Amino acid sequence: MIATDAVLLPEETEGLTGPGWGERVFTFYDLPGAIGPWHALGDFDGGRVVVNVAVRQVPGHHHGR
Repeated sequence: MIATDAVLLPEETEGLTGPGWGERVFTFYDLPGAIGPWHALGDFDGGRVVVNVAVRQVPGHHHGR
């Protein structure tokens, strides 16, 4: 995974840094966040896995949509 020119602002996504941050909620912008899901899935017995990609719109920048 490559994240070029990315700035992590988890506080911009409501609830993201609440309970479970770094235990059940991860980001892929640093090594602990990238390997965290691998460890968490080892204890996963079933249920739902949510992958959420939050994009902050930057004025004057086209995000390919």
